[in-house]
Amino acid sequence: MPGPITFIAEFACIHEGAGDYLRDLASAVKTAGATAVKFQIFSVDEIVTPVHPDYAYLKSISFVHEEWNAHIKACAEMGLDVWVDISGSFGLRVVGSTIEHIAGVKVHSADIDNPIVLEGIKNLGRPVAIGC
Repeated sequence: MPGPITFIAEFACIHEGAGDYLRDLASAVKTAGATAVKFQIFSVDEIVTPVHPDYAYLKSISFVHEEWNAHIKACAEMGLDVWVDISGSFGLRVVGSTIEHIAGVKVHSADIDNPIVLEGIKNLGRPVAIGC
């Protein structure tokens, strides 16, 4: 017989960079039956240049390292498993600093052939999902 089903609420960037909203959403999805949340952790400067037309928008919906740590911890304390979509070295640093609250990681498609990120993820010792 299979084990329990994990319902992961994929947040992507729906929080729009608002921490209170992120936490309210996490509470709502838990109430609705989700057992986990998944966030996309990235640094704007690792994915686009300042002259990119979406740079300002992406910067406005981003969290800094310490904010991510607080949001991840808060969701874990709600009883949600936290999964993260790691994009680049910034994501690795965030996850490494709050690994005790991370249930699993997903390799971002842009990093599928990035040996630094892949090695870093391997060393985290968490389940890994790979999108394709």
